Amino acid sequence: MVSIMRLLVYAAMAIIGVSFFSAEPIELAIQTVNSVRAQSALPEVQQSSKLNEIAKLHAADMLRHGFISHKGSDGSQLSNRVKKAGYQYCFVAENIEVTQGSFDQVVDKWQSYPPARKVLLHRKAKEIGIAHAGEGIWVMVLARPGCELMTS
Repeated sequence: MVSIMRLLVYAAMAIIGVSFFSAEPIELAIQTVNSVRAQSALPEVQQSSKLNEIAKLHAADMLRHGFISHKGSDGSQLSNRVKKAGYQYCFVAENIEVTQGSFDQVVDKWQSYPPARKVLLHRKAKEIGIAHAGEGIWVMVLARPGCELMTS
């Protein structure tokens, strides 16, 4: 678990403009998600730059303000943040995790926690955005753009 002191250091880094986003390629994280989804016979999700930005802003908000929650520091819910970004959706969900481990370890945790597993393997998901802030805050946003009728 990220300590309060570490979160304060990250907040100070954010204030003075030091980058705190992971160099680990988002593409590799998305490949990991798609590999897990394939094991459940689910289609791949495609990277969305808008969803990446939504995830990045929420990760930065949590890091800057020293909290971990699906609710933003301004009280916003995921749906508020997605609409504010201009992303129209029929389905949207989010997983968050705090760990100093790799993204593979994050996915293992999500798979072992039923509500996070449900998001990771949601059949409606078509697009994905992932962000990693500091040394351990991960945010994944899955969505289905538009509002066409679901057939199954």
